[in-house]
Amino acid sequence: MAITHLVHGMKLLGVPFSDPTNASLAHELLRVDFLSARTIAPGHARALRHVWTDAGARRAYARRNEFHLSDSAAHFLDSVDRIATEGFVPTQEDVLRVRQPTSGIYEYCFDLQVTSHNLTSSPLLYMILLDGVT
Repeated sequence: MAITHLVHGMKLLGVPFSDPTNASLAHELLRVDFLSARTIAPGHARALRHVWTDAGARRAYARRNEFHLSDSAAHFLDSVDRIATEGFVPTQEDVLRVRQPTSGIYEYCFDLQVTSHNLTSSPLLYMILLDGVT
């Protein structure tokens, strides 16, 4: 979750929270398993909003190139109230901004007509070999 990376980034950079209450809320949020959660509890949404709007968190966010933080973090943290509503349905932008981090090269083998091809995950190779395929 982006808030976890942001809080760890604040610690790494030595950037304190401007409001000590937000530091306590951040500590509580670090114990939440957001990856397995299906919804965001109202108390967690409030805590996320307070931590994200803290001046210290914003200073650390401005220095996000110095620690790992998803490029879509601001989108989702800005949208926490919308996301936390009951019956939340992701928008097209939400779907486009979610990505599964990958590492390495994945190879897929399959047959195209009569010729067998091995494709790596190189987008350029896909564009060349699959040009005109419908």
